[in-house]
Parts: sequence; C-alpha cells; structure tokens
Amino acid sequence: TSGDAPGNDAGSSTNDAGQSDSAPATDSGATTTIAAARSGNVTTPITVLGVITALHGSPGDYSQWYIEDQAGGPNSGVNVYCDKDKSCSLPEPALHDLVLLTGSLSTYKGVVQFVPTAKSTVQTGAALPPIPTLTITDLAEGALSTYRGVLVKYDATKLTADNLTPAALYASNCNTGGDAGADAGLPLCTGCAPPTYSGFQANDGQGHEVYVENVFFSTDPLQSSPECTGASGAVPVTLGMTFSSMQGILDYDSYATAQQIAPVQASDYVTP
Repeated sequence: TSGDAPGNDAGSSTNDAGQSDSAPATDSGATTTIAAARSGNVTTPITVLGVITALHGSPGDYSQWYIEDQAGGPNSGVNVYCDKDKSCSLPEPALHDLVLLTGSLSTYKGVVQFVPTAKSTVQTGAALPPIPTLTITDLAEGALSTYRGVLVKYDATKLTADNLTPAALYASNCNTGGDAGADAGLPLCTGCAPPTYSGFQANDGQGHEVYVENVFFSTDPLQSSPECTGASGAVPVTLGMTFSSMQGILDYDSYATAQQIAPVQASDYVTP
C-alpha cells in the first residue's frame, strides 16, 4: 500500500525541550553537504544548509520536508522526517526556505531520511537549486537513481496516464467502506486529505512505466483518486491524459516498493 508517510515507526530523534527558530544563521554553520553525507553513507550527526523543496502533509502538520543543497546534483536532496506525533517539536519551514538543519541520516524501508534535532531559517523565498533533466529510464518505476530526494525534470515528448488507480498506490491510512481486508477497523476515509490513491501510472509509449504521485497534495492540485477529482481547485487526471513536461521530487515509495516522481505545484507539469 501507499500514501502513508515513510517515517521511522521506531521513533525519531527529537528535541524534547522544544526547538524554535533562532536568529538567522550563516553557511559557516554547515558541517557538510547533503550530497557528501549521502555519498559517504554518513550516519553521525551533521549540519547542512539547504533549500526546502517540498512539504508533505497539511499546514500545521507537515510530517515530511524535502531539503536540497543549493548546488544541486546527485545525492543532493533528502526526505526530512519530523512528525509531531513522534515528538518532533521543530517549527515547520515554508516552501523555499533556506534552512540550517542539524540531525542524522538513516534508512527506513528503503527511503533515506534525515531526522532533525535543530533548525534555523537563514532566508525565506530562496532560489531553487539547479533542476537536472533526467531520461525516462532514470524515472522508471524499477530504476535506481542517484537523484532520489532531488527535484528533477523530465521533458517528455508524451507521457500518458494509463492507470488512474494502480493497486500499488492505494493508501492504507483509512477505510474506504469495506468490511474486510487490510483497512478493516480503520476510520472511514473522508474528503481528500490524503487521497485514497496516492497517484497514477503513466507511460512514454515505449514500454517505460512511471508512477506520478500526489504526495504534496497541499500544494499540487493534480488529482487522480476518484474522491478527489471533483474537489475545489483540483486538476483531474483522466485516462489517456498526456503531459509534455513533468517535474517533481524523485524518491522511493516504500509502500509501493517502486520509484516515483511527485510534482510539488501546478507549474511542475504541462498538459498539452
């Protein structure tokens, strides 16, 4: 199943005393880059300076952020896991904040994540890192890319939606009304936050399948889940809908056990 936060259920590193933004920091506070830490499999505490490229969840309850080195490049981005239900008390950033973040890298169900213990905001409205253009083979479901965690772009001649409700992207955080199955006993799904299906499947016409996920449903209006397509402000995905350009965070969905690209906002894709 998919659509749940890939946070570490074993518990995250937290600041029990509470941590708030302090006076603006400088880049001299960084001890390494995300790219260097990921490439070197560093697991000791580090401090990095990076731009917030995406926020997962709802305002006031963003359990995941994505942060990326200003220089961009392979391994330069990572999923930040900060769930208030798991006692992470750091104040939430805003999209495109430049932040100084202290914490440690770990891996949970195949997803590399950064568990933070301290944060300070250096700048609001910072410029995004350079966005690399990848090939369809870099983005495909079964691919293994060094750009996971990074905001990437795919310039498609045609990327076509061919499955609006793939089984692998079915959410497991609420009950759709059935009396049995994995969702039995869970509260009934209501509204569209999060969607029952976390995204859709598309192909390039040459045998490459790509998962396009609606992970950032608070900022991206693209919707394929049946209960969401009629929501106010939604951009409904229809079978056969084509995209000539697609941009988003590339990462591994540990529930679908596949790679996916997730647009962050409406400007991240073009529907001819």
